[in-house]
This record gives sequence, C-alpha cells and structure tokens, in this order.
Amino acid sequence: MKPFKRKSILGKVLTYLALTACALVVFVVVRHNLPTRVPTDQELIATFRAHRGVFEQIQAMAAKDMQDGLPLRWYRESWWCPGSWWCRGSSKPSAMPPSRWEDYGNLISQIRPKVKSIAIGHNGTISFIFAGGGTGLAVGPGWSKGIAYIPPDVNPKEQGDDYVREIGPTWFVFYDRFDD
Repeated sequence: MKPFKRKSILGKVLTYLALTACALVVFVVVRHNLPTRVPTDQELIATFRAHRGVFEQIQAMAAKDMQDGLPLRWYRESWWCPGSWWCRGSSKPSAMPPSRWEDYGNLISQIRPKVKSIAIGHNGTISFIFAGGGTGLAVGPGWSKGIAYIPPDVNPKEQGDDYVREIGPTWFVFYDRFDD
C-alpha cells in the first residue's frame, strides 16, 4: 500500500471517530435534558406506597435539619458528577456531620435509582424528583415530576406546581413546569 493511501485512510478513520465522539456527547446531553421515560402517576404512587417509611424518615430528618439551618439538597450521581453515592454537586451543608449525610445516603439508596434529586423548600415542603428536563435548552420550559411532602398548613394549590394529586395526607404527586 502506498504511503499516500495509508494517510488518506487514516485521516478518514480519525474523522469518523471524531464525528462519532461528537455525536455521542450530543446524545448524552440531549438525553439528560429530554428524558425518554417519565413515570406515570400510578408508578409514583406504587413507589411511594412501597417505600412510604423511607419517604417519611427523610422528610422528618430534612425538617429537623432545616430548623438547624442545614437545608437538604441531594442530586443523584450521574455522568457529569461521578464519585460516591451522593453527587459532588449536592449541597451537603458544611456543618452537617458526615454521619448524618451518610444516614441520608442509606435511606435514599432504598428508593434509588428512581429518585433523581431531593430538595426542601423554605416552607417545609420537600420534593423527591423522579424525572425532569428542558432546563438549559433553548426550546421549551423546564419541568419536573415527582412526589412532594406539603405541610398541613401550606395550600398545595399555591406551590406553583401545574398539577398536584393527593396520594396521602400531606403527600402528593406533582408536575411542575417552569421557565429558566
């Protein structure tokens, strides 16, 4: 084989590999923002019923920690956030003892990999997000769907969620659509 043909073939192979790598990156980013599978209300209700004690324990811990000035924000480990069971992007309050963070991890592991993130609001609501997307894209709004604890003194209709469905006293399936 002549040197010119070898270089030409090598160039084509390298170009093909570079294009494949770019396509893979685009696929991963789009897949993160536009999930292909959104759980139905019935699937979320079944998950809640199967793990109700875990949800209630996390809610109770998060409420206590919030009173102590340690708001919970947990994000599932993913391709952009490798590491231990919690995502390095999670907001572990610096004053929270490592053993307490580990307690959260042990509880969350019982409802993973389904739950994507957990956050407590200023009014004591806590959201367990199971699906979401659209954030950061130029087309369409962001959205999330999951299970929420809404304290008895807070009106579920005033949470800003576009859809809430009661699944137990103070527990709801929600869908939230928001603009960036």
